[in-house]
Amino acid sequence: MATLVMKGCQQLGIEKVISLGSSCQYPRDAEQPFEVSSLGTGSFEETNWGYALAKENLRHMGDQLGYKMLIPPNLYGPGDKSGPNSHFIQALVDKAVALPVERNRGILTCNMMGSPKTERELLYIDDLAKMVVIAAEDYDWIPRVTNIGWNWKPPTIGCIWNLILLAAEKVGVSSSWDDLNIGMPTKSMSVPFTLESHFRNTGIDPTGLDSGIHQTVKSTMAWARIAAEK
Repeated sequence: MATLVMKGCQQLGIEKVISLGSSCQYPRDAEQPFEVSSLGTGSFEETNWGYALAKENLRHMGDQLGYKMLIPPNLYGPGDKSGPNSHFIQALVDKAVALPVERNRGILTCNMMGSPKTERELLYIDDLAKMVVIAAEDYDWIPRVTNIGWNWKPPTIGCIWNLILLAAEKVGVSSSWDDLNIGMPTKSMSVPFTLESHFRNTGIDPTGLDSGIHQTVKSTMAWARIAAEK
């Protein structure tokens, strides 16, 4: 779809186009944090190679047409899709919201896939939207292909899960992890300092993980109540 949009822009003579890449288009064995220079230098992570290949094709088309690409880390926030193909943060939120509260029957155990030690850098969706607007306004200044984000140390999945449980008020839950090696053990992005500073100086106030998780859980719980009333 994105390549068709890009081709249409070319045919219409639109000179400034920004596409969004994905951290999954980096090689599995690339040095952390990811540098743009490592794109296309190795094999993709097997669990999402199809999506990664599509994003790399989009990058190459942008190279040919002179268009630009912003590559964010893992995204999350209110309004994300739920279901079997959801992003991992929303999948965790859905799991937590659906947990029953059994305070009078002891601790509830929740079985989790993967390792709680896996690390993922996150970017709140509202921050991304503001970055895209600024990049569009300063189109000629931004690099052709660049990572975007806040250069924060990626939290562990276990830490994220505990924040979600706290926000969802599921405090009586014990989590059991199967420790399967699913995907990359860590994913973080190297964002040019000048670009990060530019985003901050143009008025973006970074959304902290606690606040972002709280807003995501709050939104999901609201939608769950609406669905239950139908």
